[in-house]
Amino acid sequence: MTWLDELSWAQNEFDPFKTYVRLESNPDHMDELVSEVVAIQDEQIKKPKGTKEKPQMNKLVYLVSQFKLQSHINMVKVCLILHDLNLMQQIYSLIGSRSEIEKTQKDEIARKLIKDVLGNSPQSTYNSAQTLCEKLGVPVEEFPEIIEMKKRGAVEYFLGRRLRSKPSDPDYMALDRIENLFNGEPEYLALLIEKLHSRNMKMEAKGIYLRNKLSVEDFKQFKVGKMVGIANDIDRLKYNEAKDQKPATDLFEPIGTPVKDFLRLPIDMLVKFIDNEKDVGQLEVLVGQAQIGVDSEWRPQISKWHQTKGISILQLGGFNEVFIVDLHALKSSKKLDNLLVKIFTHKKSTILGFGFSSDISQLKKDCPNMKFHSYIPNLLEV
Repeated sequence: MTWLDELSWAQNEFDPFKTYVRLESNPDHMDELVSEVVAIQDEQIKKPKGTKEKPQMNKLVYLVSQFKLQSHINMVKVCLILHDLNLMQQIYSLIGSRSEIEKTQKDEIARKLIKDVLGNSPQSTYNSAQTLCEKLGVPVEEFPEIIEMKKRGAVEYFLGRRLRSKPSDPDYMALDRIENLFNGEPEYLALLIEKLHSRNMKMEAKGIYLRNKLSVEDFKQFKVGKMVGIANDIDRLKYNEAKDQKPATDLFEPIGTPVKDFLRLPIDMLVKFIDNEKDVGQLEVLVGQAQIGVDSEWRPQISKWHQTKGISILQLGGFNEVFIVDLHALKSSKKLDNLLVKIFTHKKSTILGFGFSSDISQLKKDCPNMKFHSYIPNLLEV
């Protein structure tokens, strides 16, 4: 019996947080040990997918890690097998942060592994590839396919609010609202059209295509899916407006439905839009009022890789008046900032907000040179 036969392996259900029971090796038997590892590797590579053996791969990983045999195996192929067997902890032990191999070599193996995983194409592999990027310290931005699929997921989420909800549901979002959400974002509009096309909602897709002045060129940037073929199909489709969605006439109504559940401003309430320095002084009427409502609006960040333009408007409501302030136009206005400080710090005023704490965080990010958002002593969340 060889010394390898005498090694005592724990053959019960393997727990990645435990190690095999082992006997100390004899350096004189290193050649025999290398032969054993290579034999396991070659055998498992030849096996068809679905027939590869976890115990053998666990044994291989243990031997390679314990006796530093990384240079004797094809690390990428071994890690791919481990990935197929969902033995992720073993991958991290071979090429993760605690692996003893050189960082440059580790990074090279990790990148090749992720590239090969992405080559398998199913949706689940993109999530797995992103996890590998995070665990192995590889920037996900190096793999446009992962980012593209994550953007698809964001579009799927919003479209799901239209397809899987009833108009009476609080979570329901009409298709025209979703289209408006992606306004000015050709990439997301193209992905929305792809999703509609796959659900045979081609006329709705054609309407979006026409209203947003898209072309086949907008679909050529994608690496995943048959986007150009979809674009050509939609481009050739004859538009029938009667079969398209019926957009709401007033896009300033609440996104949620039904509308009857929302309060509206009294008809005699003064509503004033402030977009220039000359009109800023009109806000003076709010100074010292007992209660002042405040809110801000910005387009949500659709995904991690979606760059928004920041807060667009600041809304201020007094007893008889409402002001809508264009922060894109006035975010550098010292006159506006000084007046807002005066309004927000007045000892007689209570500032009423709904989730305004998150708005303050966004204001600090988008308007770093303004001071009014730094100190609001009498802020009350309602």
